[in-house]
Amino acid sequence: MTNQRLASKLARAAFDHWQAGRLVDSAALYAEALPLADPEHYGLPEYHSEYACVLEALGRAADALVQLERAAALQRLQDGSDTALATVLARYFLADHLVRHNEPERALAGIASSLASPPGRIEWMLRSVEAEAFAALERPSQAQSAAARALKTSPSEAKRQELAQRFAAWGSTVARSPNPSIERTSSGKRRLPPAAAHVER
Repeated sequence: MTNQRLASKLARAAFDHWQAGRLVDSAALYAEALPLADPEHYGLPEYHSEYACVLEALGRAADALVQLERAAALQRLQDGSDTALATVLARYFLADHLVRHNEPERALAGIASSLASPPGRIEWMLRSVEAEAFAALERPSQAQSAAARALKTSPSEAKRQELAQRFAAWGSTVARSPNPSIERTSSGKRRLPPAAAHVER
C-alpha cells in the first residue's frame, strides 16, 4: 500500500541524514520510504539515486548498482525520451558507477542511446565517462575521440583545463581520472551536481 506523503517525509529525513554523514540511519529511512512511494511519483527516481549514493558510501556497491538501474529505468519511463536531461543524468550516474566497478562495456551500452543526441549542456559529462570506459577497454583511439569531444563541449575554460589535465594521464593529449561532475567528500561520499540536486517532493 502506497503512502506518498509518508514516503516523501521519510526520503527528506533520509537525505538530511546522508548530508550529515549518518549513513546507516539514512539507508534505513530510504529502505523504509521506497516501498511506500507512488510508483508514478516524479520524485521516485531521485529517491533511488540518492539511496544509491548512500549505499555506495557504505561500501555496498552491488546494492547501489541496483538502485541506480532502477533510477535510470524509472526516469526514462517518466520522461519518455532517451535525451531528456533527467534521463541522461540518471544514465550518466549509472555509467560512472559501472566504469568505476570494472564494467565499462555495460557503461557504454547504457549511454549509447543518449549519446545519439545528448543535451548540449551536459554532453561533456557523457563524453568523459565514455572516454573512461573506452580507456578501461584499452581502446585508445576511441577514448581519445570521446575525450576530445568532452573538451570541446565542456562548459568553461576552467573545466577544459581540468579535463585536459586528467586526460593527459593516458600518455597523450587526453587522460583518465575520477569524473569531475561528481564531488566527493574526504570520506568518499558522492554529492550530486546541481542539476540533480534533491528538491522537496
